[in-house]
Amino acid sequence: MKKFKKILSVVSAVICTLPVSNVLTSNAASAQGTRQRLVEIAEQELARGETSGQRYGTSGAWCAAFANWCLKQAGATTYSSSFSTTSLLIDYKNAGKYHAKRTTAWSYGGKSQPVVTKDKNYTPQVGDIVLIETNNDYSDGPDHTALVVKVEPKTSGDNIDVKVYTIEGNNGGTVARDYWQNQVWGYCSPTYSGSGSISASGETIIKKGFLETPKISMTNMSYPEQLKTGSTFDVTGNIKSKNSSPIAKVVSYIYRCDSSGDVQVDTCTRTPNTVTYNMSAMDEGIWFQTANQKGKTYKYVIEVTLKDGSKARFEKRFKTV
Repeated sequence: MKKFKKILSVVSAVICTLPVSNVLTSNAASAQGTRQRLVEIAEQELARGETSGQRYGTSGAWCAAFANWCLKQAGATTYSSSFSTTSLLIDYKNAGKYHAKRTTAWSYGGKSQPVVTKDKNYTPQVGDIVLIETNNDYSDGPDHTALVVKVEPKTSGDNIDVKVYTIEGNNGGTVARDYWQNQVWGYCSPTYSGSGSISASGETIIKKGFLETPKISMTNMSYPEQLKTGSTFDVTGNIKSKNSSPIAKVVSYIYRCDSSGDVQVDTCTRTPNTVTYNMSAMDEGIWFQTANQKGKTYKYVIEVTLKDGSKARFEKRFKTV
């Protein structure tokens, strides 16, 4: 499978914060048949670093095989066992479990496929299968299969036209994270029998913060107030130079707050050289692999430096549960 868009850097293989609002919850339960269980299974395969489809039942292209294998391991009910992305679409559509974003007519195996109606009211969910176009040839159906592990919300427009973050097989020959929006054909919806109820002790809470200085503004900056041990949180928010001096450097830090002082455990640096900067460009997230102990206090810091030397520092503390 040929890719023509940027592949996300996988800095670590840890549990990704799930979804879609200002206050997010992460299910600590690992019950069979839940969407959270699927994410756990997929991330275990991410950590494994598999480079062959044989583990998932095929010696050929294995993106669909990977998705089906993860769904089976998670106890979900699927509506196709095919190793073909196009067959997945047909099978899920026939089962009434396909939600189209694209309405292009196409053919497969010499048989024309009917145009489907765009499902404008469907919002993709964690645990869905997303079908993707990768070579800009829409006449032969979608080319690639991935599992949705996070959905970025929208405030207007079609609910289905959102950005989704994925874990997928056969991405550059391995299991990898990625994200998609404009190249999505549609979403297949497996059935999950478990409710995936939230454990209060395992709850992850993400909030928004703001900072204004005479020369720099930071708005909608995401930060964890309470973070499930071993999980991650998204970097979002907007930084703006208020005096037209370009933003020379943006650095994110995570410190562990010990009795003997703060210990730096993670960092990421960007040099945008623009007057505005969207924090989501910082690899789409902080992959927080160091919070492996409960009941610890950490500090999340964003430092901004303008070309004229002006600086601002956004800082929040949080605890692991």
